[in-house]
Amino acid sequence: KLFSRLAFASRNFDGYVENTLIGQTLSNQNSVAFLGSLRFLPTDDVTIDISGTWSQDQNGGLGPECVVSNPNAPLVNIYDGYLEACERSTAFEFQGNTNQISEVVSYGTWGTAAWDIGDVGVFESLEAKSITSWREQNSPTRTDVDATDINLIQLSNHGGADPIDGRAGTAEQVQQEVQLGGSAWDDKINLVTGAFFFWEKSDRRNGLQVPVVNQNNLNRVQSDNW
Repeated sequence: KLFSRLAFASRNFDGYVENTLIGQTLSNQNSVAFLGSLRFLPTDDVTIDISGTWSQDQNGGLGPECVVSNPNAPLVNIYDGYLEACERSTAFEFQGNTNQISEVVSYGTWGTAAWDIGDVGVFESLEAKSITSWREQNSPTRTDVDATDINLIQLSNHGGADPIDGRAGTAEQVQQEVQLGGSAWDDKINLVTGAFFFWEKSDRRNGLQVPVVNQNNLNRVQSDNW
């Protein structure tokens, strides 16, 4: 026997923070997701479930507001007119010279295989189970850190021809679990044993541009966990 199921979801709204300089609306959402599942019953005591999903959330990120907490800080006075440009920023409206990007693409698959072994010796209702999953994410971003019309600070890992644009962050996870469970002596004792493995790897290259002091920095952040 084979069963299948398909689900689809989408969520969209325009946002409520306006970048009046370039006409971009932020704090918005534009997402879509698909989920597909299969159940295979090769025999009466074996069940195999497999699912897969793909989703994308593409927007401009959260709308920033420039706030100066210390008017005498060195960065405030490093560029003539920055304080005035910052004061023009409000909670719902600002003037930024960077087209912000915040995107997450996520996809993966997972499956469960269960075998109802039954009674073996003193053990009753034995069941063996294997749970496997894999997932990957890609997340390009570009942020106008200063939130003004002055080209002061930009952080990017969007990727592109210019190395300072960085590279989109990627992350990958793999998980495997096996279980053996059951009971003994007329359900007086419930038993479960198994093993679990998890591995995750991520890589992100961030480009930081500070044109007013002629500084461009590229840093790479990596992790490998298990």
